[in-house]
Parts: sequence; C-alpha cells; structure tokens
Amino acid sequence: ISNELSVNWLLWHLLTGLSSKTSSKNKFSRVKKSRVKYFLLTSIILIVGCAYTPTINNMVAPYKSYNESDKSIKIGQISGGEEINPLIGVSKIDATGFYGALELSLKMSRIFIYNMKEADYTLKALIVSQKQPMMGLNMTSSLTVNYVLFETDSRREIWSKSITSNYTAKFGDTLDGGKRIQFANEGVVRENLGILLESLSSLGL
Repeated sequence: ISNELSVNWLLWHLLTGLSSKTSSKNKFSRVKKSRVKYFLLTSIILIVGCAYTPTINNMVAPYKSYNESDKSIKIGQISGGEEINPLIGVSKIDATGFYGALELSLKMSRIFIYNMKEADYTLKALIVSQKQPMMGLNMTSSLTVNYVLFETDSRREIWSKSITSNYTAKFGDTLDGGKRIQFANEGVVRENLGILLESLSSLGL
C-alpha cells in the first residue's frame, strides 16, 4: 500500500475508530467527543489540507536582467508531470502548468526573442521527478527537469542540462496544509526556471 493511501487510511480510522470506541466504553460525553473530533479535523487541515493546483503566474521565474541575444526561441515538447489524484489529494505539478510558467519566464527574460512560429532554437523539457510531502508543518517540494536546447532546422543539440531544485513553504506562510504544498510546488518551479534562465543566458548564443 502506498504511503499516501496509508496516511489517508490512518486518518479515517482515527475519526471513525474514535466514535466506536468511545461510544462502547462511554469514556467521553457527547460534548467531549465532538471537541476531540473537531480538534482532529482541524489538525488534519492544518497539517495535511486539501489539494490545490499551482497557479502559472506564481511559478514564473523572478524577473532580472540577463544577457540578451538576437536569436529566437520556441518551446518544443513538454512531457512528464502529474495531475492531482483526487483520491490522494496532494498538489502536483502538471505539464500544462509548467509549460505556461516556462513560456512566461522566457518572454520576460528576453534572453531570446520568443517566437513560436519560426525560431532559431527549440527548447524541450522533461519533468523527470517531483516529490511533495503528505503532511507536515514546513512543506518541502523537490523537482528535477531535463532540458534540451537544439537548432530548430538542423535538430542539432546545442545544450542540455538536468536541473534539480528544492523549495520549502513554512508553517507561517499559511495555516492551510494544502496551501503550503501548493506554495512549495510554485516555489520549486520558480527556482528551477530561474536556474534554467541563468544557464541559457550564460551560453552567449
């Protein structure tokens, strides 16, 4: 059984088991039982939370000044990524959202002239792995993406790199555990794309 399903199974039994045991032994009054359930539910929301989809604008790499080229670039295939599984309920980074963040990051950086119709170079990316915690106070996400830059016409590879990034959303950022995972996912993409832009700028093409 997966770790995610194990956690959900445990949380479910904490709630249902509490009701059956306390009713049979009459250890708690109805008021006390409701208070305990409320405390458990609140704790689960704070530590686990619901699943939120990362927003594209919050995944865009921070703007800074880069070396600008007169060459053009477009985005090729973006593969990998994961959709949110409603049964597990953990925020994930999908290929569509990553594409949007990458596109805006390239446009804002002005390292290359962005042109999806005719471009000197094509950049493709493969989301190799991503890891998010199921629960916790501080939530750390990790992301590994393989990038390849090649000449559009000749298909000759110019540059490739595997970039791994990490980002921690702290308990003080928000009390909602699901939101903290969302913030961690958005931050880890920003970090990854920031490293990408630094690398592309240093190529001097």
